[in-house]
Amino acid sequence: MHVQTQLIKFKLDSIVEWTSIWPMRDEEALTQYFKRFQPLADHLVTLHAMSIRECNALFWQGLHSDNCSTLHPYLLDKCPNQQPGATLNFQELFELAYPFITCKRLTAEAEAKAKAEAEAKIAQQRDAIQQVVQLMRNVQNKNLSFHDRAYDTLYRQCTHIIPELADMLPKPEASSKIVQDAPLQRSP
Repeated sequence: MHVQTQLIKFKLDSIVEWTSIWPMRDEEALTQYFKRFQPLADHLVTLHAMSIRECNALFWQGLHSDNCSTLHPYLLDKCPNQQPGATLNFQELFELAYPFITCKRLTAEAEAKAKAEAEAKIAQQRDAIQQVVQLMRNVQNKNLSFHDRAYDTLYRQCTHIIPELADMLPKPEASSKIVQDAPLQRSP
């Protein structure tokens, strides 16, 4: 084998070995791998230093085992008569894997966003419940009178947060200091 061909083969093997270490989390990583792999593989095929089937197998080897295990059923569904890493051309493999990895990334991002929103809502509810608990403690300890504006505000918040609990609390007594249509406020 010619020295230049050996260097190209060595470089291609190095790319494959390097990319197989970590799973590809997004389509950008897959694209970078493909863009580095394709010109070298095409050159080796043109020089008859490697068969197309060998290139297909080598490209598949460059994918991390996590990527292979998630992609394999999808690829078999899309191309039932072609095996990844053998008869399925590496360019077709890239074209099929790209939207699959994109979808997987977008799904993971949506799940992470939904989880963060749920956690934020739980934290907000926890804060509101702590305010209600503080309201009940202040009433119990006589630190807060049913005539106080703060009691009225916290009571109305409680009616929106936990209506069942508000029904069990004493209603604020009407006072000239309490504004009936005042907007709800969060106490610090």
